[in-house]
Amino acid sequence: MGDTGTENAAIMLMLPSTLGALQAQTQSFCQSPNTPRPSSPSTANSDTEVPLRNPFERDVSPPPAGKMEETRNIREILAVDARKLSFGAFFPGKIFRCILEVKNLSQEPCLINLHFEQTKVFSSKTLLREFFPGPSKPRELSANSLPNSEAEHACWYLMLMTGTKSLEKTLNGVLLPPGNSIEVGVVVKAPPVSRAKKLYAMLSLSLDSADETIPVFLAGEVETPRLECCRELIYVENQIHVIPVVVRFEEQAQRMRIPFRNGCSQEIELMLSIMPFPGSGSAVGDDAIMTNVSCVPNVCKLAAGALGAININVSYDVDDSEDEEKDCETSSRGSGKKREQKVLIAKVRGTQMIYYYVLDFTFIVE
Repeated sequence: MGDTGTENAAIMLMLPSTLGALQAQTQSFCQSPNTPRPSSPSTANSDTEVPLRNPFERDVSPPPAGKMEETRNIREILAVDARKLSFGAFFPGKIFRCILEVKNLSQEPCLINLHFEQTKVFSSKTLLREFFPGPSKPRELSANSLPNSEAEHACWYLMLMTGTKSLEKTLNGVLLPPGNSIEVGVVVKAPPVSRAKKLYAMLSLSLDSADETIPVFLAGEVETPRLECCRELIYVENQIHVIPVVVRFEEQAQRMRIPFRNGCSQEIELMLSIMPFPGSGSAVGDDAIMTNVSCVPNVCKLAAGALGAININVSYDVDDSEDEEKDCETSSRGSGKKREQKVLIAKVRGTQMIYYYVLDFTFIVE
């Protein structure tokens, strides 16, 4: 019994040292082999310990190198042949198109998206930094911002130059093989405005899996046609444009040249026609002298800022004209002069712009 008690006492004395050694081995196993072992748990530095990862914690490790390259350097993957598209000046109702070429510079196929920005205004500072880095600055960018015509008029469209060529507001998921290019048509439908107005818009290109975009600045100007007759009289009260025309009883058919001026910066083509005047001052039926009034030719082109003429042919019945000639001769101070009215209609081809002029014919005898 004595030996057993002595033996138990010795085991109890060895137990703390054995537990301490086991604990030290456990800490050594959990630590990095290059990290020095702390002297005690109370003095251990947490910066030198390797934290254990929680399996339920969200993985915030950076994405693969290839994805980061695609997102950060989109201009190394996609390229456009123009960063600015200018549509020039056009009339209301006209439709214009420019071609934008997009090329895949990478060795892998990609999906591209195209859409128009919907913000109401564009910052002039951003436009200058992005599209006009040189010394020459557009005068329009002297203001703080420019209006977005797409947000105001919704007048811009996209179309692929292959396939059905339908007009779309957006193009999503367009497959572009490696090293290939695709042509995209950018279309503007000039809105119906009453006076000249500049149009600005922004087209954005992006990859299907990227957040960064390539912007393309779009600019154009809607210009209203200005047709001016050099012989017209304007009645201010009702804004009626009257062109006085004198017809002499000399020949059965006569031609008059009426001068017009194109007051805008681009060529206009006029479609001409003459209609009866729907007022009480027109001579109709048995009282009418003229049997035919027409424009020859019925199409007239006027260059930008140029002066031209519209030819009007007038014919009348000889027998009736003799009676009218006698009436004019017996009248005092021209009070018995015969007068008739017609309406000259000049429509600008390809637009909804129409000009109306009252032709006031007066028949006299020399």
